[in-house]
Amino acid sequence: MFLVVNNEHVHADLMVYEKDVHKVKKGQKVTFSVEALPNTRLTAKIFSVGKQFEETPKAVHVHAEIIDKVDGLIPGMYINGHIESESLEVLALPEEAIITENNRSYLFKVERKLEGEEKVIWDFQPIEIKTGISHNGWTEVKLLEPLSKGTQIAWNNAYYLIAEMNKSAAGHSH
Repeated sequence: MFLVVNNEHVHADLMVYEKDVHKVKKGQKVTFSVEALPNTRLTAKIFSVGKQFEETPKAVHVHAEIIDKVDGLIPGMYINGHIESESLEVLALPEEAIITENNRSYLFKVERKLEGEEKVIWDFQPIEIKTGISHNGWTEVKLLEPLSKGTQIAWNNAYYLIAEMNKSAAGHSH
């Protein structure tokens, strides 16, 4: 839960649960949104981490100064946000590029094939993967086997690709 507490010197008052307090430090970036400003992402920087737990919920107050100040922020507004606790470089794809079916996750390898001199056929092959962390519409991808250099990957519509594949498989049973 988050709360805007002062619109003269604009800052945000956040509550961080006990299990996550060890990840929070002064200077970390916070990204958040406010219901009153749909489709607007704001940023803030933590300037103070509380030293005492609130009993309900078992959480610590964290104060962050809002960097991109906008009109319309009023004390008492609730905000929804994320504190960037660490930065990792990982292989990631948009969520729409990944499908999970029967507890297995897949992405689709794309191959462009020519049939004749003018007709192009696109071939989509599912490649099983493991997924990791997800953030802002992107999901970490862990390949089970390396892909060759230059392999093209479908970046969206994985749900429709697997549905089409399953429809084709069901239609060919005799």
